[in-house]
Amino acid sequence: METLLQLAERVEGLAGPNRNVDALIAPLQGLRVVDEGHPIGRMCYDDIGAAQLMPRYTASLDAAMSLVPEGQGVQVDRYWIASVDGPVWHAHVTSPTTKPNVIVGSDYNEAWDCASAALALCAASLKAIHALRARAAEQKEPL
Repeated sequence: METLLQLAERVEGLAGPNRNVDALIAPLQGLRVVDEGHPIGRMCYDDIGAAQLMPRYTASLDAAMSLVPEGQGVQVDRYWIASVDGPVWHAHVTSPTTKPNVIVGSDYNEAWDCASAALALCAASLKAIHALRARAAEQKEPL
């Protein structure tokens, strides 16, 4: 199983939407993915067993926004670089800090040179989730 950071790197490297990667992301939101040959696609079931279509995290900005942890700031940019034929996307997801305009490394989660805004936001959100989980684990460990 991939770690969150490996999954984020995989998302950053995608050339476009990928339903297999969406299936790896869905459990992060408590969804159980079932590929049961449903005529309208892969289905997900939430914690109470309600069925829904699997979100298109790598294709939809709305679905990618659902990955942004509560209380986090978001910025998405489009720009051009000489080595790529066409625009690329950048996103960062930041944690609120105690000091204004001060960003600590683990609080600033970025994705660069992505093929779409959804991919950039998805990757940056996965990095933010990783950072929050790591911080929570550190706080629980005794000194």
